[in-house]
Amino acid sequence: MKWWAPRGGIVGAVAVFAGLTLVQKVGVGTLNGLTICSNLVTSVAIDHSGLIGGAPNMP
Repeated sequence: MKWWAPRGGIVGAVAVFAGLTLVQKVGVGTLNGLTICSNLVTSVAIDHSGLIGGAPNMP
């Protein structure tokens, strides 16, 4: 198992808890938009830096 694999479960649990907590304050549409944007930004940052062992993608 990769060193970062267990962190997926922890991050998922935090995301579910945060979603349940924030949905009443910001609304469902805004929460979905924030979730999608944060996932995209995180994946671009990981891909750009080569954090998980891949070759960095730098233009």
